[in-house]
Amino acid sequence: MTLFDLKGVIDFTFDIADDEIDASFYIELDEIRQDYLKEIEVVRISKDLIVCKLTQFLRRKAIFHPTEITKYLDDNYDDIEWKNYLKAQLTKTPKGKVDITDDGGEAVYRFINDDMYDFLTAEKED
Repeated sequence: MTLFDLKGVIDFTFDIADDEIDASFYIELDEIRQDYLKEIEVVRISKDLIVCKLTQFLRRKAIFHPTEITKYLDDNYDDIEWKNYLKAQLTKTPKGKVDITDDGGEAVYRFINDDMYDFLTAEKED
């Protein structure tokens, strides 16, 4: 099941959490871009919490659409050092790099907690 399957069923603000990294944020389904709703897999639903495969969503973005994350970071980060670290960790994996969580998950944790809401709700560019 994806978040798209919950549209029209859940119409309240909830906490969305990741199934791999202990990170979460508040959001409403109506705020998330339609195409992202279809990409984010739901693992578990409880009273106020929906656990999703957000890290897996970011992995797919890193491999197949790294420019989406790169553009977001370029538009939203002034701190060059931190932006470059996040780009290196969250975009197309360089040779020898195993996974976007190979730094212990720090970049994924920070992105989910601090940026995922804005990333998921940003207007799609044509």
